[in-house]
Amino acid sequence: TATDSGTDSDSDPATYAEDIAAGGVALAFVAHRSNTDPTTFTWTNLTEESDRAAVVSNLYVTGASAEFASTQTNLSIECDSSNAGVRSPLLVTASFPKT
Repeated sequence: TATDSGTDSDSDPATYAEDIAAGGVALAFVAHRSNTDPTTFTWTNLTEESDRAAVVSNLYVTGASAEFASTQTNLSIECDSSNAGVRSPLLVTASFPKT
């Protein structure tokens, strides 16, 4: 069960202040549309795991994660796109405790 989760839409960079338990992990995913190619992403406080350009409707996605040894309170999870003119951005993030 997630200990914290949130979303941010219609902003670039997309951000959310996440609470993460000691020994826990945070995961995040961003999707947006852009007419400019290629898109690259810069993550803050998480490690990028993947970048993908979908073949339909100029949709770009990225995912990131990180483990944290100590408790994080209001840690800023941020994803910034290299493109100007980003449309319909959406960040989804969640943190999970150590099991």
